[in-house]
Amino acid sequence: MSQAKVDRYKAEKANRKQAMRRQKLIRNLDVLIVTLIIAALVGWIGYSIYQHKMAEQATQKTDINLDAISSYNSDLNADEETDGTGKVTESEDTDSGETESDAAESDASESEKADTEDSNSEE
Repeated sequence: MSQAKVDRYKAEKANRKQAMRRQKLIRNLDVLIVTLIIAALVGWIGYSIYQHKMAEQATQKTDINLDAISSYNSDLNADEETDGTGKVTESEDTDSGETESDAAESDASESEKADTEDSNSEE
């Protein structure tokens, strides 16, 4: 019986390097597989959180009050004079080289002067 033990020990000793290499390889593969699984789970959780946040942002509604812009556009349209064909007619102020904004400013300043003169004459 002791001879069998000695033979078994010699066989183990002869194959020890290969067995150690095989165990090291299996241990490294186990670590690699576990690392890949953990990385996949973390990526999946992160992606799920990102999708959830994007879905929340997409459902948020913002109300915008466009009354000021609408009234501005209607005032601009009301100021333009149109003839029967729908074309905009040019006023004498714009023919003299002034732009529409310059003409509007001069009209506004003239009306302010007239208002101040009226109020001064009433006093």
